[in-house]
Amino acid sequence: MKEQHNFIIKYVYEDWFEREDKDYEVGFNKKYKDVHFPVGGKMLIYVVGYKIIVGAYYVTGTFFRNMSESQHPLRLPIKKIYRIEEDRPAISSNQIRKVVPGFKPNELVSYWDITEDQYNKLENMLINA
Repeated sequence: MKEQHNFIIKYVYEDWFEREDKDYEVGFNKKYKDVHFPVGGKMLIYVVGYKIIVGAYYVTGTFFRNMSESQHPLRLPIKKIYRIEEDRPAISSNQIRKVVPGFKPNELVSYWDITEDQYNKLENMLINA
């Protein structure tokens, strides 16, 4: 049975902002092929280099492969709930830790599991910043 994750903080790199598909799909390493993100599951996008959450999204489908993506060939279809504009404040790592104690991004993993309550608090902080 696949491991299921309903609410996560998804780590992305700085080039995510330049991607044309950023509001439609997000990439995962092939080692996550047995992980399940259910349709309707929610994620917050955390840009590792900037150490901020910049958007809220929900899952709209299941993994598909894009072999032109060498590091992250597994693509997960998503839809934007909210994404900050350049002049809007984001949520910093310190603010995240107030809601998610122990939050510490790690380059060896692609996401951090959170509870529904933590997700809702962070999404509210993001939208109302």
